[in-house]
Amino acid sequence: MAEKYIQTDSREEFTQTDPYSPKEIITETTDPELLKIKHFKWGTHLPPTIDELVYIEELREKTSFEGALPPLSDEASFSLRRKLMQH
Repeated sequence: MAEKYIQTDSREEFTQTDPYSPKEIITETTDPELLKIKHFKWGTHLPPTIDELVYIEELREKTSFEGALPPLSDEASFSLRRKLMQH
């Protein structure tokens, strides 16, 4: 029995699509950290280099700092928050 092979006009690397990315579901208990790097796409920032890792670490530090600040619930908290952010 003879085997037959087919050769295509385009290579597989040219037909590759982006990896599957599911839709995000945000609830009160989810951490929206992934939404901060949603613009990272395969071929653009992914796979990550040291620059992207530094960017992610800086985002985490900023989120941690903002979480430690007093809330914006009243004038005294707002003034204290402003004073802390100036230093």
